[in-house]
Amino acid sequence: MAAWIRTQISHYAEILSWGTDEPGRRWTLMLTKGSRREPYGALQVVVRGGDLTGTTRLTDGQWHHIAVVLDAGVTAAGTDILLYIDGRRQAVSHLADITIDTAVGPDVTLAATAANGHAVFEGWMDDVRIYDRALTAADIASLGNSAAR
Repeated sequence: MAAWIRTQISHYAEILSWGTDEPGRRWTLMLTKGSRREPYGALQVVVRGGDLTGTTRLTDGQWHHIAVVLDAGVTAAGTDILLYIDGRRQAVSHLADITIDTAVGPDVTLAATAANGHAVFEGWMDDVRIYDRALTAADIASLGNSAAR
């Protein structure tokens, strides 16, 4: 998935989610609130029961291109997730691994409070995309270097 976002929020912010609320089946892309193990305002993917957190703070009021890639074979895991900010692959500050098997369930939710209690995304989003294939680093670099918002 990929999108352009701009925000200055100071709390959890859910960007995009889908799937049933079962371990490994609910996929949520969000920004963190910060803690001893995660930076404030960093990109995080939560797959009910596991999570992966980046290191770059995105709550600076500037437009950022974000992308998350799951490139896996038959069995996907949190270690198969790649995070990109502005066309560049990001380091990970935290990983709680889980086998991923996202399932049909509730519709895709954009910037809305989820059943799990995460907060609404406060800011702007543009060009939100969900792909049926894993994007390459070159694909993401091209998207991240496209006309800034």
